[in-house]
Amino acid sequence: MRKGAILGRTALIVFLVAGLLVLAYPGYRESNFPDARGARESGHAGMIPAFIPDAAKDIRTLTNLDTMQHWGCFHLPDGTREFRTHLAAEGAVRREGESLPKAGKMLGWVTWWPATMSEVGIERYDLHSPASRGVTMIGLSARDNRVCFYGGGNAG
Repeated sequence: MRKGAILGRTALIVFLVAGLLVLAYPGYRESNFPDARGARESGHAGMIPAFIPDAAKDIRTLTNLDTMQHWGCFHLPDGTREFRTHLAAEGAVRREGESLPKAGKMLGWVTWWPATMSEVGIERYDLHSPASRGVTMIGLSARDNRVCFYGGGNAG
């Protein structure tokens, strides 16, 4: 067999395998919004949970488009106290000693996900809602006024 034919077949096999790998990995949408208004007006409203307060800033989200699992974080400049009150009014249940699943894609973790959210012992709540596909897990960090969430897919 000629060297050129071997190289051609090898290139074809590599191309086909690479194509299959691309098809096998789920698609993701990662977004960043300066505030709640920008997030709601973005056209991604179905991926922005309704519980995000108007005061939220620096909103980041990641959605697995195949499973509809979604992760997100936002900053509350005035602290988490008011949001905690809102969660209680919505019937959120406190979960002691539990963490949130880390936000990541097939080929790595997102850099904006706080390490503290994946540690056991964070201030964690479960919010039940048909709109959020069952349960949305919510973590609060009063230290840096961050709130992160995970839901959809197999959450809950």
